[in-house]
Amino acid sequence: MRKIINFLCVFSLLASHLHAQVFSNLSFKAQNIQLTQLEIHGNYDQFGITKIKYGIFDPLPLDANTTVVNGTKFIKLQNLLPATTYKVEFQTNSGSVVGKGYYSTAANSKGEIRVYFNHRIDASFQTSNNQPNGTEGSFIVEEVITLINNAKTSIEVCLYNNDRTNLVSALRNAKSRGLKVRYIADDETANSALSPTPNFPVLEVNADGLMHNKFIVIDADSDTTSWVIGGSMNFTTGNIYSDFNNTIFVQDKSLARNYRTEFEEMWGGTAATPNIATSKSGNDKQDNTAHQFNIKGVPLEQFFSPSDNLTANIVQTIKTANHDLRFALLTFTKSEIAIEILNRRLAGVEIKGICDNSSDPGSQINGLISNGVNVLVHTPTNQIHHKYAIIDAQDITSDPIVLTGSHNWTNAAEFNNDENTMIWHSPRIANLFLQEFEGRWCEMTVPNCILANRDVELPENALAIFPNPTDGLLNFHWTLSDREPISLSLFDLQGRLLKSVTNIYPPIPAWSVDHLPQGTYFIKAQQGFGFTVKKFQVF
Repeated sequence: MRKIINFLCVFSLLASHLHAQVFSNLSFKAQNIQLTQLEIHGNYDQFGITKIKYGIFDPLPLDANTTVVNGTKFIKLQNLLPATTYKVEFQTNSGSVVGKGYYSTAANSKGEIRVYFNHRIDASFQTSNNQPNGTEGSFIVEEVITLINNAKTSIEVCLYNNDRTNLVSALRNAKSRGLKVRYIADDETANSALSPTPNFPVLEVNADGLMHNKFIVIDADSDTTSWVIGGSMNFTTGNIYSDFNNTIFVQDKSLARNYRTEFEEMWGGTAATPNIATSKSGNDKQDNTAHQFNIKGVPLEQFFSPSDNLTANIVQTIKTANHDLRFALLTFTKSEIAIEILNRRLAGVEIKGICDNSSDPGSQINGLISNGVNVLVHTPTNQIHHKYAIIDAQDITSDPIVLTGSHNWTNAAEFNNDENTMIWHSPRIANLFLQEFEGRWCEMTVPNCILANRDVELPENALAIFPNPTDGLLNFHWTLSDREPISLSLFDLQGRLLKSVTNIYPPIPAWSVDHLPQGTYFIKAQQGFGFTVKKFQVF
């Protein structure tokens, strides 16, 4: 098990023993990340660093020296390849290597970021018409399956637990279409959807902890069809429909390649089948991925556990709170994070938290409550399964941040489990998570809480469908905004759902309905929290 070295002690030791120490991933960060260049900022003088060597493969072929602009010392790397991770060795003037890091350029991707929750939120906290892409678990599953069905070359799945046979069927079909499909699961969970044995390889890992990730990577080498799907939700009935969870979809080649690097460290290589001899999980893994990204102008920090010292990064993130802090967690046992939350309270930051498992050994919840932090303990049978913190969502003059992923704030997550975390610097994403948090807070504190995002009916002319009646093809004309996604659902006269498609942007493609028996049907179209229902006949 790795030892945690106090961050300040690392600085002190590095100053006197440069040859023996490797600095924390907090020390040097990428800024101004572009397609073909980036800057690496940090306290170079404190470490005696004057130059670096960098490249894609060892031995590193390229050199660069520190640059000083307006009193700020950094190293600028130019003429790089887009969506590519570069290994960097930090050196003293004598050529001694004192540390290393990994840094990625931006991608020539759309950079779309879709945020989903699986329960109602409180839209009274909404700013700038800022709405999530969905607030139902079924929509998340449907969207994942749609992306799998549209994948072109490869799919990497890393799920702690999965009982969704429809998801596995989509993966089977992708494999049958000739895609490279690879799947990693935890070695102790049920994963009932993987039985009978699928036609794609499955590797079970981490005998000493949990393979606790919940991420999927699609077409990692494509600018246009690459996706990363991550968050707190396991693909189980309870997590999808009952427990409270979040899922984020990101269309970005740089991030997809980063997640694939983590996947392949656990897989044991790049081949279609796993290599058990070289597979690494838990605390055998190394910090070999990039941590800062530019997702089409949105800064993102991204970390894997247990290799990337995430607790220190969580503490550092919470330390930036100037105005407000919110957190919603399944379990919370890390005292370092609790101490920083108390520090923020003493600094005047307004804090609210929700936690589910307050009785876990080492839980910090009761200690926070006894020290005046406004934390609610969630007790219903469905769980607060989130692992998120929201920083300064109500102060856009600060740096609004959301920290979310699979990593509970525990020793197991820090030292043993395979986990992933995203730290988004985005007022929009922070506001979306604030709406989610306040929805949960309302349900726990307000009798008969009625959330502010109840669906409202759209104007009659929002959607036109024709011809009506129809004998085979149904056309759509959407008259409202073409900048927000639309969800369409087809129901029969008994109210049974026959078809559902999410995240359509106008113009809406026609639907073939020639397979339907003669009769009356309904189309429900939803955009944001508005909806309209249209009746049509098939003859």
